[in-house]
Amino acid sequence: MERQRKHDRGKNLANEPWEFGYTVGTSRPLKLAASAKRCSFCPQNFTAGIEMYGGLGDRHSFGLKDTSQYLAPVAAWNLPSGWTFHVSPGFGLNSNSYGFLLRWGLSYEIAGFGERVSHLFGRDR
Repeated sequence: MERQRKHDRGKNLANEPWEFGYTVGTSRPLKLAASAKRCSFCPQNFTAGIEMYGGLGDRHSFGLKDTSQYLAPVAAWNLPSGWTFHVSPGFGLNSNSYGFLLRWGLSYEIAGFGERVSHLFGRDR
């Protein structure tokens, strides 16, 4: 199989079966103390942080050479209903990276999910 060209920024799907990557980050709520009232726009429902992520090569060439690397601030809004919206504008750090990536997501937390799954398999906590 032909190896991916150096400046081709697309995902290399032909290098079966392994490609490696990493991510590292940190975040914290804007306010640690919870409010006694249920509210959507209280500071404790917002989280801010930073992350760095990128490629570590493939099974033929492990390391940072010819991989894309990104640095991104992260913001999240945790709604009392269990939904969380997050957004992360990422900035490319080298010539192998896109200049800008916008990652966003919406997730829902299912309370007690682990306990429910353990009951399916007959394990009690």
